[in-house]
Amino acid sequence: MTNKELVQQLFHDGFNAKNPAAIQQVVADDFVGGRGENGPAEYAKTLEQLWRGFPDAQFAIEDILAEEDRVAVRFRMQGTHQGLFAGREPSGNRVEVTSTAIYRIADGKINRVWLQSDRLAMMQQIGALPK
Repeated sequence: MTNKELVQQLFHDGFNAKNPAAIQQVVADDFVGGRGENGPAEYAKTLEQLWRGFPDAQFAIEDILAEEDRVAVRFRMQGTHQGLFAGREPSGNRVEVTSTAIYRIADGKINRVWLQSDRLAMMQQIGALPK
């Protein structure tokens, strides 16, 4: 499997299927996440919090580029705020957030991600901050 295919598998079998086991299969034990997560279990916990807040969340890869041990992804998350998220009660609002991530691959697993996500737009869309 290529590095690009590994990251596509993370999105398809992990993020969109909401499957923590699939995430742990492609993430290395020494993984460091974009929010400081250490290891696959902490990374899965972060995603489970997102899925609780947005149970219908879907991630669409818009661009994906691979070079050596890095895979860059520009993606869009869409979902409905139906559960507690970031301390906010469900608003029922539909959200759309764009993000960019760079994944580093080592020994056939993802061991690092750098993430830039439009959290301001997300918080505005769920009503936590004024627009």
